Amino acid sequence: VEGCAEGHEGVLCASCAASFFASVDGSCQSCGSSADTALRVVGLVVLFAVLLGVLLVRAYKSAGEGSSGVVRTLKIVFNHFQTIAIIASIGFQWPSFLRSAFTVSTAASSFTVEGVSLECVMGSAARDPLERSLVMLSMPVWLLAYAAVFWVVEASVDVASAAGHVGSALTGRSSRNLLQRSAPLGSRRHTVVATKHGSAWGRWVRRMKVSVPVLIFLVHTSVTKAAFQMVTCENVAPDDDPSNTQLRLSMSLDTRCDDPSALRWMIGVAVPVLVLFSVGVPIATILTIGRFRARLGEPEIKRLFGFLFFGFRARYEWWEGVNVLRKVLLAGVTVVLGPFGAFNQVGAALLVILCFMAAHAWYRPYTDARFNRLEMASLLASCVTMIAGLFIEGSGSEAVAMFVAPAAIFVANLVFLALVGWQFGVVVRSSTIQ
Repeated sequence: VEGCAEGHEGVLCASCAASFFASVDGSCQSCGSSADTALRVVGLVVLFAVLLGVLLVRAYKSAGEGSSGVVRTLKIVFNHFQTIAIIASIGFQWPSFLRSAFTVSTAASSFTVEGVSLECVMGSAARDPLERSLVMLSMPVWLLAYAAVFWVVEASVDVASAAGHVGSALTGRSSRNLLQRSAPLGSRRHTVVATKHGSAWGRWVRRMKVSVPVLIFLVHTSVTKAAFQMVTCENVAPDDDPSNTQLRLSMSLDTRCDDPSALRWMIGVAVPVLVLFSVGVPIATILTIGRFRARLGEPEIKRLFGFLFFGFRARYEWWEGVNVLRKVLLAGVTVVLGPFGAFNQVGAALLVILCFMAAHAWYRPYTDARFNRLEMASLLASCVTMIAGLFIEGSGSEAVAMFVAPAAIFVANLVFLALVGWQFGVVVRSSTIQ
């Protein structure tokens, strides 16, 4: 399209051309060669699989142990980078190295398809932004399928290992004992293996119950953001008739919001997701933890909901719902206010962050003061990132936009990561001593 930057096309040059994909900040990036695309996709899929496997195992172990400093630290880290991913979508002209860092952190923390560049993998089949959003909205199903297979494989390996140990024990018996006790020993071997197989279904169900809150936690922000994008419209006027404004979908300016197919997507998919999943999950978390508050010490309740309430002080076990609600509001204001400009997005997002920062400072919900400080460092780094973005966009100085403001973002997030490393060290030392 004449007048558009490379890789852009369509109304107001807002769509990506063939062989280009939409990055986290909305700009169109080249897909590169087929080898580059394959390497990027395989790398992200492997990263997803490894991170998710580690989180599922750690969450299950912490459910049995009663608490885990590692899991609590990881939750704060994931919350932080999911917040940074929301900030990255603000319409600033982020420097290229920051865009790359945002893409990696978004993909790793939110299990989103944005970094996978579906347009490059699937070609024209993924060019429609609404269809790409549907893929994102279906991510909980894909993650549940992965967890189901993961725990089946884990159970199979465990059963095979148990059978091998029993077989080794039998082989080590003397021939005389084997002849004298062949029937009882044979029965015992089959009983052990059968017991393992018989309990495999129960073990799998218990692990899946623990996995569901973890998976929802990981994908909630990305699904919420995708749903908000599907219902956000803006006025667009043709160049030849500025008075004839048209309401078009912000994520795809080629699509009019009054188009019947777009309305079906909005009303039939996006609105139910926002009501039942985006808003419903944090509210359900708060209400459920409040309902079972007197029973939070019971093993079954800890196994089901421990991932959500471990680490919080008495009377504030439901605070994870507040953290999720904070990300819902951040995603909402940054997406819905997108058509009104980056400065309005930042103003509203800063107001949300500051309100939740004040609430955190007042209530100090974590039992351990170190986690309260870590959460506060995360919120401060998020504020610094947004304020520095304002300087990148409107300072008028190349030195400030390209060096000073990005350096402030780097330092703020580096301090947070240093505190995370220190916290991990404390947790590991405590576990070693115990």
